[in-house]
Amino acid sequence: MLKLFVCYHVSGHPWVQVGGLAPDKPLDSAVLSRMKQFSAMNKLKKMALRVSRLVLKELFHIPLYFVHLC
Repeated sequence: MLKLFVCYHVSGHPWVQVGGLAPDKPLDSAVLSRMKQFSAMNKLKKMALRVSRLVLKELFHIPLYFVHLC
């Protein structure tokens, strides 16, 4: 099962902390933009996989239609 972090856990992570504390300054706009792009691409990938799965499911059933015709 995938474990998601909450803000409390992320702010306490050593990669985020500077000198033992999480900084109060906001993220750079370039970093924020890249995070948004990553999120959008992730959603696009999930949708593409969903469509692929549905198409393959339909293709699997086509031979069954021919069997019922004979």
